Amino acid sequence: MDKKAWIIVILCSFLLAYTCSEQNRYQRELSDYRKRQAEKAEKAGDGGNGGTGVAEPVAPGVKKVDAVEETLSNGEADWVFSNVGGGLQRVVLHDHNLKHHRKGEEEPEGGFEKVVLNRYSEMPIGALSRGVAEFEKLSYEVVSKGEGEIVMRAETPSKLEITKRYTLSGSGDPGRGHLVGLELTMRYVGEAGNYTGEDYYLYTGSAAALYPGEWKQQTGFTYTRKGKDKFRDVNYFKKEKRRKYTQNVERFLWGGVMNQFYVVNVCAGEEYDTGIWASRFPVKLAGYGDESDDIYAVHGAVGLPAFSLEPGGSVSWSYEIFAGPKHYRTLAELDRDRSELIGFDRMPVFGWMAEPFSKLLSWLMDKLYGLLGNYGWAIVFITVIIRLVIWPLHIKSQRTMKRMSLLQPKMQELKEKYKDNPQKMNQEMMGLYRDYGVNPFGGCLPILLQMPIFFGFFSMLRSAVELRHQPWVLWVDDLSMPDTVAHIVGFPLNILPILMGVTMVWQMKMTPTTGDKMQRRIFMLMPLIFMIFCYGFASALALYWTAQNIISIGQTWLLRNRKEPELVKRKRTPRKMPTRGAMPSFNAPEPKAPKRKQVRTGGGRKKKR
Repeated sequence: MDKKAWIIVILCSFLLAYTCSEQNRYQRELSDYRKRQAEKAEKAGDGGNGGTGVAEPVAPGVKKVDAVEETLSNGEADWVFSNVGGGLQRVVLHDHNLKHHRKGEEEPEGGFEKVVLNRYSEMPIGALSRGVAEFEKLSYEVVSKGEGEIVMRAETPSKLEITKRYTLSGSGDPGRGHLVGLELTMRYVGEAGNYTGEDYYLYTGSAAALYPGEWKQQTGFTYTRKGKDKFRDVNYFKKEKRRKYTQNVERFLWGGVMNQFYVVNVCAGEEYDTGIWASRFPVKLAGYGDESDDIYAVHGAVGLPAFSLEPGGSVSWSYEIFAGPKHYRTLAELDRDRSELIGFDRMPVFGWMAEPFSKLLSWLMDKLYGLLGNYGWAIVFITVIIRLVIWPLHIKSQRTMKRMSLLQPKMQELKEKYKDNPQKMNQEMMGLYRDYGVNPFGGCLPILLQMPIFFGFFSMLRSAVELRHQPWVLWVDDLSMPDTVAHIVGFPLNILPILMGVTMVWQMKMTPTTGDKMQRRIFMLMPLIFMIFCYGFASALALYWTAQNIISIGQTWLLRNRKEPELVKRKRTPRKMPTRGAMPSFNAPEPKAPKRKQVRTGGGRKKKR
């Protein structure tokens, strides 16, 4: 086995080991989650919290204070404001259920439980702090409240009057009803001296996983620094020195918290230099009690510009608060590059490659969904489009691989002849390819083109809220989750990844074999690696790869009726080599043609006698 084959074996082994460990952990958590869903139906909101169904907030540095709440509603959410801190205590999303419900399931009294943003923090979004979790516990007075607008005001002991005006957007506005405008005004009502503010922060709220099986790496704090998105997941705060994370930020634009599918983002009207803070705190997820002991929420805040006020002087800033699903098309319509909140480029190693494909696939999936009304069929049609686009390359690849298989006897002869001289063997191999006009990499082109698309799908599906609770056919009732139909000795039985592995083997059996026995064995490991990689992931990814396998099998079957390629040896034209010791000159003038010798014909003057 040559060096390249060994490298492939080692890389595949590492990938397989890592993927197995991650998927085993994920499957254990997911299995527990699915079992508890049936139990919770009987316990109806007990959740280990006195029957309320809502976890007790345990954010550090915050004391419970009696609150008065005011609610504004639009077509997308209920926006609940609190007088304690003067901000958004929680956001209840109308069209997003917390749990998946099968078609025809009877709706309980009061409706299905909805996704609630900032659920685990006692302080509201928009509250002011003076450091990490050091909140000013001011009681705000509601100055006015109208349709889609509320004004709240408070005064600090140091005579600083703070006014907050919140304005809701409509479903037809940018943000599709998930934007709230905040106008923050500070006025110094003291009679003497100046007031200087240098360490005020605006709270972005908190975010936690929706259920214990959610990937922890997708919950975290995000902010912009010098125009670039920075993300710190919940595991980043494990180390002691990062428990209270602070960072000076140049050219700040926005910051916020998110989990896999939802985000709360605070965007400034103008960029400025400031700081941010973030940290994590333990939570007990609603309905899980002590079973969610290892779950953490992330919360944070973005700094306000430094200011100095004379008596009667005031200063104002404007912000936009987005609180809703991480829908790419919605965020792409907003300014300030807020589509980066999706995090297509956060995929390990291949994020730079996946991002452009993720954006294109997300756009195309939404367009096809508008035509077909089902995201599963939209993914199938995307696969058909991709396979039609690379169809000419597939034909060329099949012909190349057939010709490569015809070359196998000659290649084997060279390996036997030059087995003690690898360098000479490689030279002769390349000469063989050149003589018969065979490109050894031609058969890999379709696979090489499909890998970035596969990574793009993987990155897109990590946070595709469109697929959440969306069915396809038969047993596939949630494309954002594995299609588990049963558990065997505690291990989930997922159908689509198994079909994906079977169709990959079938496809490889139909493909002409190339390479030696060891290389063929390595490639036969690919179905197993891909199956393990996709086993615990969203069923939409396995659906895409299974569909493309089936289409590829059909294309290969059609090509079987074509005329078999022939090996025709090309005439090799030897190249002129420079003489030994002489360097070729590329700028030397062309040599002149030799002067033609004149031939006398007997004419001219006659010689006198």
